[in-house]
Amino acid sequence: MAHDDLEAALQRAFDESTRIYKERGFQRRIGFGRRPALISVDLANAWTRPGNPFTCDGMEDRIIPGMQRLLQACRQHGHPVVHITTAYQSTNRQDPFTDMGFGTTRSRWRR
Repeated sequence: MAHDDLEAALQRAFDESTRIYKERGFQRRIGFGRRPALISVDLANAWTRPGNPFTCDGMEDRIIPGMQRLLQACRQHGHPVVHITTAYQSTNRQDPFTDMGFGTTRSRWRR
């Protein structure tokens, strides 16, 4: 598939998804609650440490420092902080039964 064809197909899919979400009441402003909280999703070693398979650019110089400032501000003001991550039964990437995904011997997209 040519790049332009792929881009057009993706745009149609995104447009249709947006239409469905709006039709079902999503993507509307619902306001703020009375007590804000911070929910941190997947800021675990697999996502934040250089050299790990899931890390991304800017982690050390932008993302982590920004998250540290946000955590500090929330805690100073008494806002709840919730951390959510994935726990793996086997962290050995060579284990054929690991459920770690990308970068494992089971993965099609190994580095």
